[in-house]
Amino acid sequence: MKKNILLLLIIIFSSGLIYSQQASDYFPGSSGHKWNYKLTLLDSLNQPVPSAITFKVDSFATTADYFGREAKYVVSKTGAEQILPSLPYSDSIFLNLSGSEAFEYYRNGGFSGVLNLLDSLELDSSFSFVNLFQSFKGWYSKYRMGSNINTSYTIFSYDTSITYDSITLPLRFTFSGNRLSDENLQTAIGEFNCKKFVMSNVISYVVTIPPFPPVAVPILSFNDSVWIAPSNWIVKEFAPSTVIDLSVLNFSVFTIPGYTAEILTPPTDVSELLPDEIDFKLEQNYPNPFNPKTKIKYTVADHSDIKLSVYDVLGNLVQILVNENKSPGTYETEFPLQNGKDELNLTSGIYFYRLEINSGSSAGGINSITKKMIFIK
Repeated sequence: MKKNILLLLIIIFSSGLIYSQQASDYFPGSSGHKWNYKLTLLDSLNQPVPSAITFKVDSFATTADYFGREAKYVVSKTGAEQILPSLPYSDSIFLNLSGSEAFEYYRNGGFSGVLNLLDSLELDSSFSFVNLFQSFKGWYSKYRMGSNINTSYTIFSYDTSITYDSITLPLRFTFSGNRLSDENLQTAIGEFNCKKFVMSNVISYVVTIPPFPPVAVPILSFNDSVWIAPSNWIVKEFAPSTVIDLSVLNFSVFTIPGYTAEILTPPTDVSELLPDEIDFKLEQNYPNPFNPKTKIKYTVADHSDIKLSVYDVLGNLVQILVNENKSPGTYETEFPLQNGKDELNLTSGIYFYRLEINSGSSAGGINSITKKMIFIK
């Protein structure tokens, strides 16, 4: 009888452990969930760069079949705070939550940044790292909630070689994960007991000395720490900067900046309203593209404090065109303002113009619309 009770307790306890490791417990239960992140660039000493802060929004769009698996479809966009609301979602993430594992559909593994860097060096003009890894698209088990603590697991590994200066260099690309001990983390949206992972991207030189088996000697390593909170998914990331010394190949020393991503509470200073819910209108500039000037027309329905500003693609303020109280009506202004082009020294590219309104209408608060325009020389 005692043995049966003990066995029953073990089964119940084990079931609880298994259930607590389910990947689906760490993801929002329904579509429509949004994550707001603050991204801070880190310099070569892993110090924050205040002038290089951007923001990111991820949105859980839907659940649908994707290449043979039921996938959580998350769309993403990144940009400066002032222009982010107007930007379209430009990237996507596909997640499959199966038991204790979270699979992600990869297009080029975890190496996108370094692959582009290697291709830019033209080590081998007949070889493209980006094209090679794009051929390995597929599902990979990324976060393993039930894996043993402090035990590395391989997600992806591939051997290849390039020829540089008549020398063949055998390389191995490895993407692996390591689950660390669970960690309590205080965030802007609450305190969570998080699953913590370190994801590692390693490029190794493969040394073969017969009759011994090949040995992979790491030459580059990129690590990314990730905190995953119950029902909220990723709430923090930290990737230190990496110095790449290719002087042995007669190239310069490069630094790939690190970054931190910290979850934020949803923004409250800008309302995301539908066009028929707002009491003002911002039209597309004309002409567009433009040089040397363009006209911007806008309409307000109530007496309102109006601010019309122009930003570059990094979110830096270029010029304030209007900053005053306006009566109901339609208005038009020019950009750049008088002699502004010469003073601003504009370069060809995309700019954003943002209309902010603070009125006593039923919408209330400060609302905004942002649109983009193109300046050409």
